Amino acid sequence: MEGEHELKNFLKAWATIIASLSYSYFISSNLQKGIPRFLSLLPVFSLFTLLPFSLNRPLFSGFLSGFISFLSNFKLLHFSFNQETPLSAHKSLFHFILFASLPIKIKQNYPQNQAPTRVLPLNLGLKSLICALLLFVYQKINRNLLIFCCWMYLFNDVALRSCATLVGYILGVELEPPSDEPYMATSLQDFWGRRWNPMVSDALRHTIYEPMRSFWAKYLDRDWAPAPALLATFVVSGLMHELVFYHVTRVKPTWEVTWFFVLHGMCVVLEVVMKRVMGPRLRLHWAVSGPLTVGFVILSGYWLFFPQVMRSNVDVGVMEDVIGESLLFFPGPESPSPSEGWAKPADVDDEASHQSSYNTGTRAALVSQGTHCLFVVHNIPWGWSPSVQQNMSLEMQKLRNHPGMKLRIADSSAAGPRRKLTPADPGDEQG
Repeated sequence: MEGEHELKNFLKAWATIIASLSYSYFISSNLQKGIPRFLSLLPVFSLFTLLPFSLNRPLFSGFLSGFISFLSNFKLLHFSFNQETPLSAHKSLFHFILFASLPIKIKQNYPQNQAPTRVLPLNLGLKSLICALLLFVYQKINRNLLIFCCWMYLFNDVALRSCATLVGYILGVELEPPSDEPYMATSLQDFWGRRWNPMVSDALRHTIYEPMRSFWAKYLDRDWAPAPALLATFVVSGLMHELVFYHVTRVKPTWEVTWFFVLHGMCVVLEVVMKRVMGPRLRLHWAVSGPLTVGFVILSGYWLFFPQVMRSNVDVGVMEDVIGESLLFFPGPESPSPSEGWAKPADVDDEASHQSSYNTGTRAALVSQGTHCLFVVHNIPWGWSPSVQQNMSLEMQKLRNHPGMKLRIADSSAAGPRRKLTPADPGDEQG
């Protein structure tokens, strides 16, 4: 099964990550900080950048791209040029690998002699419930960008909070939360600097913002040096997000995502300048500034960030991966077994329409009525792997051998949003 094959590749990728970080711990950490250590880590930077290409599914490749190609590389970059970093503070290999590969960070103001909290955050259960409900609703309606965005935020937040809680429990420390209720932000500075993905913000602050601020302080007034440093940080973040999108979609970049971050960088700089010039007179009530901030993030996201997601069918692929991997470990009574893929043709009710999601590198829908069947393949942009082609051929052969079943094969690579399928006409060419 394609899902099992992808899971094996994912585990192989993690074995490679562990081996690379072990090399960084035993070899690179013993070299002088600066150029020598940086040069020793160049093979790791390259490997981490290319590693997501070993996977086909968007959930797995997106995970590796965001956490390893992006975040881990920037953590190691900080480790290259600074002696006192979060990574250098960890004296054991186990701790080094955990903090280098996962989006976690020890809470700075946490008392070392106090036992960590042993319970999950109170809102984690509620977020998990809402996430499950949104997943159920999304399957019942046509593609809805707002529902997908809400689900994606909750899914990431629940997964990362659970990871941080588990690792913190094992290590006996309290870790920083993966986000701080970004929908409560009262300014773009508040949103990007404190509430949204503080792990990435922290990594970019140490590797891009602070060096650029020190550089511009030589040529500009110290009060104005942060402005170009902020803009440079957002440009780098945009380029890295463009790389993540390319890892997931395998489609030529449109640079919309980069422009999204450039726009927000310019707006954050404008915020900083206006606050510096106008002072307290610019301060708005949170009931006004909050909706304005969140509304701007949502509208600009609709304009520049999410169109590429929808064009590349990433939302469909991610949903399939979550559902498919859930069925792999927890198959329901009516779910196909992991070894069989979808339902066999003999199990299809010829009197009613039946739709099934095919958990491979493609999306498939089967609609049957009477003795005629339409089998439509939606070709996801990340392409066909040999195992996908083999599985599809086997399934089509089963359908051909089903008594009284006629086939029409249609390529729907440009089908766009899902639409209601109609049975094949009796006169259609048989596959």
